[in-house]
Amino acid sequence: MTAALTAIGEGESIRHTSSRFGIPRSTLQDCLKSGNTLAALLRQKPVLSRNAEKELVAEIIQRTGKKENKKQEQQTRIKVRNYQKARLVKRVLVEDGLTQNVICNDSKMAKTVSRETGDVSSSDEESEAEVNKEVCLVCDKFGKNEIWLTRHAQMRSRKIMFVTIVNEEAISAPSNCG
Repeated sequence: MTAALTAIGEGESIRHTSSRFGIPRSTLQDCLKSGNTLAALLRQKPVLSRNAEKELVAEIIQRTGKKENKKQEQQTRIKVRNYQKARLVKRVLVEDGLTQNVICNDSKMAKTVSRETGDVSSSDEESEAEVNKEVCLVCDKFGKNEIWLTRHAQMRSRKIMFVTIVNEEAISAPSNCG
């Protein structure tokens, strides 16, 4: 859409632009009449670059085993954008009332950002290894202020990361825990 609006701004006719980009003329005319043509679109910054988005779209299409056509490609792009929204930095309320930034990613354990320095925790790989071992939360391997992040659900056949904060004091120890 932005490329079509840019082409119209450079002097192309609406009829030629609509046939070139496959966008209906009425849609282009409505966008031009609204006045907010490119400003609203440029405010939204994507998480992935265009090349990374194209690679992800191609990978999803290849995994599903469906033929590439324009409609399915567009639906896949929408799914990729929803995936990008799920990966954005989330603010999590910690038990002391302050907020903490958490960067969600594909792994079971998300990266935590320090409140004091704003740096990403360097022990994420070790934490992910501990998550894969399924360590007991009540044992002394995690302190009181650690945030435990788990993959909580799959919703509408898409992987979405939910952030869950588990407070150690609220969990009772299992009988076999030392």
